[in-house]
Amino acid sequence: MTWTIRPADVTDTDAWAAVLVQSWQEAYTHLLPDGFFTPEYAESRRQWWRGTLQDPPPGAVFRVGIRDGQIVGIAMSGAAVAADGEDFPRERQLYLLYILESEYGTGIGHALLDAVLGVDPAMLWVAERNPRAIRFYERNGFTLDGLRREDAYRPLLSSVRMVR
Repeated sequence: MTWTIRPADVTDTDAWAAVLVQSWQEAYTHLLPDGFFTPEYAESRRQWWRGTLQDPPPGAVFRVGIRDGQIVGIAMSGAAVAADGEDFPRERQLYLLYILESEYGTGIGHALLDAVLGVDPAMLWVAERNPRAIRFYERNGFTLDGLRREDAYRPLLSSVRMVR
């Protein structure tokens, strides 16, 4: 089986949101409260991404990974944004890269990363309790820089920053 990477557009909204929700379920269910993944949550993701894909932020890059005609991975990068009091170690930021668990180890994650960032310097935030993702980013030249963000609503999903 082979896969392809292409730019995402508004027609991908439903599949984009479905991959986002499913990949979160596969990676984070054990770290989130029971009942987190409601139909309302899935619908809110569809609506948010519909608006974002219709009116993307300046400089944003959206890509989808497709296998057998189905979107199985998504990625987005753009201009880096710092929260209050944070520095900005890079001008580009990886905002998200999610693939379905069935695609782990196929190379599609690496291809999506390359498609939205290339080998340029960048920063990203990753769930501190997702060692698989941290190792993936380390293999792609990122290192932890010591900054950590607490998530008051999902304390088990606090994030750490990585840069390259």
